[in-house]
Amino acid sequence: MEDVRIYDFEFNLLHIEHNISACYWKLYDNEIGTFEMHFSLESPLTKIAVENRYLVAIQGNKQAIITGRKIDSESVLYGRSCNWILTRFCLCDYFDTTTLAARGDIPAKDAQSVCQYLVTKGMKGVTNFLFESGEAANFGEVFLQNRKISSLFDLVKNCMEQDGGGHQVVFDVHLKQWVFKLTKGKTLTTALSEDNRNAYDSEYLEDIQNTFEGGYFEQEITDMGEWDIYTNYPVLEEDLPENFAKGYKVTLSRSTTYRRFGIDFADGDYIVCKSASGKWEKASNLENFHVRIAPERLGIYAWETPLDADNEQDARQLLAKMRGKKQIILKTRGLAFGKDYQLGDFVMQKIRKGMFSYNAVRKITGVNLWYEANDVGEQPIFAEEGQY
Repeated sequence: MEDVRIYDFEFNLLHIEHNISACYWKLYDNEIGTFEMHFSLESPLTKIAVENRYLVAIQGNKQAIITGRKIDSESVLYGRSCNWILTRFCLCDYFDTTTLAARGDIPAKDAQSVCQYLVTKGMKGVTNFLFESGEAANFGEVFLQNRKISSLFDLVKNCMEQDGGGHQVVFDVHLKQWVFKLTKGKTLTTALSEDNRNAYDSEYLEDIQNTFEGGYFEQEITDMGEWDIYTNYPVLEEDLPENFAKGYKVTLSRSTTYRRFGIDFADGDYIVCKSASGKWEKASNLENFHVRIAPERLGIYAWETPLDADNEQDARQLLAKMRGKKQIILKTRGLAFGKDYQLGDFVMQKIRKGMFSYNAVRKITGVNLWYEANDVGEQPIFAEEGQY
């Protein structure tokens, strides 16, 4: 078992632990991973871990921020992968990628440009936090919007989920920097199957109980403040898509009513846009309104469901995961993480049972790694069909 090195947040090496009872890692390409290490009470690390709140554990190329300690019959450290640090920072601005691109805040709407904007803004107070750019051609266009206070992690995860990629934060001891990186997996040439002797205990599962073709959600209206109907300030125009889900309180002081956009408004009315085409209408409040995402199929197959979201982006992401379950479950044999595959890679899975056969390409979204006294092993974690 590899030693575990313990650093403080200033990149000072505090301890190297050799005598480890057990160590467990669960790593992901676009989620937060976990770490757990068991060691002796007599180790100097026991005292170091209690006296130092902010620590990072490194074992080979695996890293985790220590988030918990337990001391009873042995000492235990618990941690989260270093991208957990993104959950400690928030963005409060209302924005969307279309507006950011139009204003020139981002050079393009691809996932890398959007993430660079998010990370630069969210981590602006951390002088040694670096965004590492990759090859621009690897990243596709995304649409991201924020209408609430969101953690930096949630925004980055959302962005890369749309692009089919992942992200990581590296605690770079040599550069003494926290380095943010985007990742895109490759397609492996080797297929996983019992016939190829690199898989065992394979089985096929299918379930349509969570299958829906469309749904409804309650769209939240953004309160844009007051609108002076006489001077048309701020300037409102009809039939602009960016009007959607915005609302203003009408101010009117020189008469009982005034007409704009073919509508008679009174003081205290609201002007809102509930149409994707950007058409304004009169309302008495800024309450949420129902939006339907129409099923692609018709008749008996047009299954719909309530969607727990307040905007179309989140609603469509929820719906994309409601395609039922269709997957191969298997255990791998003879594959090494970091050598034969990386997080985010795609691999062909094959299964053959009697007259049944099925092939599917799956994304490797994570990996389980364990190191114990009498057992060392690993198993990749695969996405279900339709979840990438």
